[in-house]
Amino acid sequence: MSLATSAEAASRLAPRLGMKSSPSTLLRCQKTNPLPQPSSHTKIGIDDFAFRRGQTYGTIIVDLETHKIVDLLPDRSKETAKAWLCIHPEIEVISRDRASNYSDAAREAAPQALQVADRFHLVKNIRGKIKDVLDRNRSCLPLVKNPATSPTILSQENPPEESSGTESEAHPQEKEVHEAQEQSFTPSGEDPASPGLLTISEQRRQLNRDKRYALYEKVKDLRKQGLSHYAIADTLDISRPTVRRFLEAEQFPERVNSPKTKQKSGVVTPYLSFLSERWLAGCHNGRLLFREAKARGYSGSRAQLERVTTEWRKYLPPSLTAKQKKSPPVATPPPKNQQLSPQQASWLFVIDKLQLTAEQQWQIEQCCRINEELAKAYLLSQNFTEMLRERKADDLKEWLQRARESQIPELEGFAKSLQQDYSAIYAACSQPWSQGQVEGHVNRLKCLKRQLYGRAKFDLLRHKVLQAI
Repeated sequence: MSLATSAEAASRLAPRLGMKSSPSTLLRCQKTNPLPQPSSHTKIGIDDFAFRRGQTYGTIIVDLETHKIVDLLPDRSKETAKAWLCIHPEIEVISRDRASNYSDAAREAAPQALQVADRFHLVKNIRGKIKDVLDRNRSCLPLVKNPATSPTILSQENPPEESSGTESEAHPQEKEVHEAQEQSFTPSGEDPASPGLLTISEQRRQLNRDKRYALYEKVKDLRKQGLSHYAIADTLDISRPTVRRFLEAEQFPERVNSPKTKQKSGVVTPYLSFLSERWLAGCHNGRLLFREAKARGYSGSRAQLERVTTEWRKYLPPSLTAKQKKSPPVATPPPKNQQLSPQQASWLFVIDKLQLTAEQQWQIEQCCRINEELAKAYLLSQNFTEMLRERKADDLKEWLQRARESQIPELEGFAKSLQQDYSAIYAACSQPWSQGQVEGHVNRLKCLKRQLYGRAKFDLLRHKVLQAI
């Protein structure tokens, strides 16, 4: 009974069955039960799972033929996996992700076994490389048109290429893309550092800074057009504090690599007496109260102060809370035509083109038509996913050669990493085995750990898993 549920639940259910036992007693009985005798397994899947995410991990081993958990290991080190594989020389197939610990352990302890890389992780890897390429060429990404304002984009009878008029009139968004492509995102007039001289982390930081600077410029431009803070935040789909921070800064606010300062607790408390005095005097304007408190040294935000005045406002008579005058007219924000993000576009590059909508196909066409590097990256990514999907293992060597000669640094590095694990990648393109059921058992482990109510040490968790029916 305690194996099917937790010990706590079993102890509550036991009296109904004519028994009475504490959770600890049930756990001791569960630990004394002998574990099932190990049997031979020829095809296994191996992966890690988290005891505490980001801190401690273990290893799960699943029989790919019976779909049952074979064993749990206390960590995910190479030595532990190697020791387990050494006592199972009958293994013929090992399905794994691209972690080096498991690949090295399998190569040294089970040289007779065929290693199969997981196809999902391979698609995830190439999508990450494509995202890096798109980050470098984000100025070439098209605008995501609002269907309510541009129905012709989604119309198959009138595609963008066949629309009448001049090119600039038919594609105003394309003109903006070309203009953005000619301009540098670097705020200073100096050329950015060469990618070859920067580390991967430094390149990512530079790309993120460029994206923040482009967003900073958009906020400033919309403010010049007369839009309010709320309208700018809604148009660019960002938070109002970000808009306020950009507008208050005279220059682009750089991020400082320092520990985050803790928020001051009770920042409104020193000003409660002043606020209550002004409130009782008849001043119920939140903005005015914020400005007066600011003049007296208040360092918090207006939202923090308004949390207090909102509670006070509930006790005002209805006549005092009703608006006595119309609000002043505000500028109407332009349609929300945002640029396609590299994160969104990277998925479009790896998904089968037959599954894309008409608008998504148009976005891909714009990317490939404007930038030759993106067109080459899209073709390589589509060929790679098709090779995995249709098991075209014979095309792998040719694809690796094309990727190495593509002159795209991200894909060249990806091809180099695949070449180092060529046999497992070739097996992924030809064998039916994958990590799908292993990932499913990892999710099941999360449920089992929660059933143990914080007592899920490794020995108890292993007994729970291996004795489960």
